[in-house]
Order: sequence, then structure tokens, then C-alpha cells
Amino acid sequence: MTLIIAHRGSRLSAPENTLLAFQKAHEQKADGIELDVHLTRDRKVAVYHDDRITDAQGQRVAIRSATFSQLKEIVLPENQHIPTLHEVFEQFGQKFSVINVEIKSTGYCTNGIEKTVLDLVCRFHLEDRVIISSFNPLHLWRTRLLNRRIRIGHLIWPPQWFARRHFWTRLCRANTVNLEHEWATPDRLKEFNGLGRDIWVWTVNEESEMRRWFGANIAAIITDDPARALKIRKELS
Repeated sequence: MTLIIAHRGSRLSAPENTLLAFQKAHEQKADGIELDVHLTRDRKVAVYHDDRITDAQGQRVAIRSATFSQLKEIVLPENQHIPTLHEVFEQFGQKFSVINVEIKSTGYCTNGIEKTVLDLVCRFHLEDRVIISSFNPLHLWRTRLLNRRIRIGHLIWPPQWFARRHFWTRLCRANTVNLEHEWATPDRLKEFNGLGRDIWVWTVNEESEMRRWFGANIAAIITDDPARALKIRKELS
């Protein structure tokens, strides 16, 4: 069965990457959630997509340069706040079969986010539920060096020059290859299927595309609209 992963939570029902968005995804019976993480200056794993945010004083700040107490002061729509990965695991770790943690790129170097994320995964005993993904294969390589058991998803971004070179997928021993759904032509699917990894596609929101991918029997779709995806999957089952 193709899994349905709620992209940044149920972001059509609540502000993305918030506890409310993850709660909505759970209520809509998504199989899993996808979320984005950065490591703050005081080494908290903050769940937020963009690299920068406007703080409570109206200044643009980098997530990695801020303390979490600074970020906590920021009020998001619907009175939500930026959560920590600790909070997400604490509240939802046992409610989803899959939690896809995407590490946002720190470039060639690391600030230690891989170990900090893995420590949280182990603390909450979520090794069988969490999959670590990133567009930056260096994060995946470091993650694999630190943990031989954790599942890894190699996010493929077509403009990257190495998008169709499979060295990193093999080196990191990635469990899944995560493809942009419009880029995933039949020829490319055949190519990536040849690696023997599960195929995930993102971000699938239109009904016709959902029907197409459910019919392709891939491992998972990532969607902004898990409620619609659940309805279509049930109809096709």
C-alpha cells in the first residue's frame, strides 16, 4: 500500500510545521508526516522550513543564529509557535507510522545537527518510525556514519548536477529515493527503481496525479492534502 505523508503536516488545514498541522494530519489519518529541521544557536532542533524568519522585534534572523527562546516569542498564524523536534516526538512519535525529518542544508560543513537529531530519535525509541532525509547528501552520509540502522531518504533536486549520479545514494545506503513528482518520468522511475530503493514522490496535490501515483504502486506520496489522498486511496483499494 502506498503511504500518505502529510507535507509539513496538514498545511492546508493549519500553519505548516506546527503542532496544530501535525494534529490535523493525525485527525485526517495520514500515515505519516514530513517536517523540516534546523539546529539553533543553543542546540535545540527547531521545526521550520525557511532558513530565516522575522523575529518578534521585526528583524530578519537566521534560525541557526537564534536561540530557541527567541524563536518561541514569534507568534505564527492561528496563535501557533515554532515547535522543537522534541515536542513533536513527544506528542506524535507514537501516532504516526512514519515521521520524515528533513535536515535543511548547512552547506559543506555541519553544526552537529545529525547527531542531535539522532539522539532525539533514540531517546524516544523511534528508530523504526523515523526516516532522515535531505537534499544535501553530506548530511545523509554523516547520519549513516553515526547510525547504521536509521532509515535514510535521498531527496533528489533535479537542478543539482549530481541528481542522476547514484554515488551518494549508494554511499549513504539510502532506503528511499524521494523524487519531485513531475520530474519522475517513466524512464527516470525505471532508472531509480534499478537501485533497489523504495520510491517516494513529492509534492502530489492534484487528484489526477494522486490517482496516477497510487496506480504506480510506489512506496509513498508526500502531499499537502492528506484528506484528499486518503479518500482517493480508499476509493481505489
